[in-house]
Amino acid sequence: MSDRDRDESGVTAVDDAVDRLLALLPLLGAALRDADPHPRARDRLGETPLTPRQMSALVQLELAGSQSMSDFAAGMGVSPPAATEMVERLEERGLLVREHDQNDRRVITVRLSGAAAAEARAVLARRRRDLQRALRRFPDVPPAVLLAFMTELIQELRRGSP
Repeated sequence: MSDRDRDESGVTAVDDAVDRLLALLPLLGAALRDADPHPRARDRLGETPLTPRQMSALVQLELAGSQSMSDFAAGMGVSPPAATEMVERLEERGLLVREHDQNDRRVITVRLSGAAAAEARAVLARRRRDLQRALRRFPDVPPAVLLAFMTELIQELRRGSP
C-alpha cells in the first residue's frame, strides 16, 4: 500500500484503510464481548458485573500467569498507577491476589484467585471457540499471515509516531 496512490477524491489507500480500521476495531471488541456476554460472570464472581477492562485483566493474567505489577501494567497498556487502582478493585472483590515475589521482596506480583481463574478459563474457551469458528469461514487467509499482520500492527502502533 503506497501513501502516494490517491483515488480521484485525493484519498490514499492508506488513509482509506486507516479509516476502515478505526471503524472496525471497536466493532471487533464489541463482537467478542457480544459473543461472550459476561453477565454470567456476575453469578460466579459477585453481584456487580465486571467491566470489559476488568475481564481483560483477568484474561491477561490467566494467559500470562502471575505477573509483576509493571508487567501487568505494560500488558494492559496502562500506567502503573492505573494498574494499581485496577488491581486494588479486583483484589477487594477477591478476584486477584497481590503478594511479594519470593526472589525479590521489593517486587509485587499479582495472580488470579481460584474463582477468577475458573471464570477466565471459561471466557477464553468461549472466545477461542468463537474465533475458531470465524476464522474457519476464511480458508483463503492463512492464520499465520493474520497473526503476523496483527502483531506487527500492534508493535508499530506502540512505537508511536516519528
